[in-house]
Amino acid sequence: MPAGGLDCVRAGSALTTDLSGSYPALYNYTTSSTSSPPSTTETMNGVIEALHIYDEHNSLVLSHTYTSRPLSATYLLPLYLDHPAPRPNLIYLPNTNPPTLVFSLTHASLLFLVTSSSEVEPLLVLEFLHRLVDALEDFLGAPLIAHKIEASYDVVAQLLTEMCDAGAINTTEPNALRDLVEVEGFMGKLFGGLNLPA
Repeated sequence: MPAGGLDCVRAGSALTTDLSGSYPALYNYTTSSTSSPPSTTETMNGVIEALHIYDEHNSLVLSHTYTSRPLSATYLLPLYLDHPAPRPNLIYLPNTNPPTLVFSLTHASLLFLVTSSSEVEPLLVLEFLHRLVDALEDFLGAPLIAHKIEASYDVVAQLLTEMCDAGAINTTEPNALRDLVEVEGFMGKLFGGLNLPA
């Protein structure tokens, strides 16, 4: 098992560890006798392209595109489910165009999938998924269920935008998110729907 206990499925790639030995890095390379993986000191500048959330029946609850043209949620789910259970948290799909990394997290009855078609630190994306679940539970309440996400889409959209800006992971600290994300209270929702004369 690679450093950090990260499960990884790879096809046509090599899993290596950077010089500090703390983060696994996924490098693609051809398997000819003269080729070798790139240096482990290269900087990874990959971004998160999309986040998809599915319910317990594998129905799409939410799809949020950050950048680029990622795989669609309906195309991605069967490719993910083709892997036998238990599925690893990181799956490499080399036969898609472009080849895509799929990061997954199952929480309660929800499946969270994040895609990236460029090299990105796997532990960074997995930590982002965990912090996203924590933030959703903090703002929507536990247990996290599909209905809560659908009913509070305005709050969820703000969270997703604040936590990841154009695919780059941004603000994930709970206190900072509470300051940035506006949550309309019960009275605000009640009076917000009334048309009062001026």
